[in-house]
Amino acid sequence: VETMGRETGWLALDAGNIGGADIILLPEFPVSTEKIAEKVREIFEEQGHVVICVAEAFPLDGEVVSDKNIKDGHGSAKLGGVASALANALKDKIGIGNGFKSELVGYRVRNQQPNASDVLDSKEMGAFAQQLAHEGAFGRMVTMRNGRITSINLNEAGGQKFVSNVNYDPENLRQRDLPHNVVHLLNQNRSAADEILQR
Repeated sequence: VETMGRETGWLALDAGNIGGADIILLPEFPVSTEKIAEKVREIFEEQGHVVICVAEAFPLDGEVVSDKNIKDGHGSAKLGGVASALANALKDKIGIGNGFKSELVGYRVRNQQPNASDVLDSKEMGAFAQQLAHEGAFGRMVTMRNGRITSINLNEAGGQKFVSNVNYDPENLRQRDLPHNVVHLLNQNRSAADEILQR
């Protein structure tokens, strides 16, 4: 399954994790098709199927798949096709036959029917933002912390642009299984994170 996201893997990481993907491939962590094939074989032997979520800018053996002749609104090459290219590469390496298919998700996924929590949270967060504006509390971002709607200074909101090894396990090709509060603390202190993740 191919997701959008340009050069960052956040959408693929979250979509793959939520959707139950067995392997998640991100542009921040290039890996050879040989290693992917090895992981696919291992998982396939265990459960008889494998779901891979791949970010559109994942470099397939060093090359980002794109149509260089088509430009987006910013003049960048239109990305896309890595899921299909990966499926073809894996067919050759693994030889499972026609058991591979690729799917490109985009607008369909983003336009799903919201659930009750989505509606209530967005309504309450919008009302909170309106209250902040009414009070003249500009330069703040509405957020949810520990189940409560609150706001933080925009300077605090600037997360990292790229997925790091705090969030992603490059050995298992999946999201790390860490509580969100631990991930947040590790992202705040990169030197401690590097030391802990080396263990």
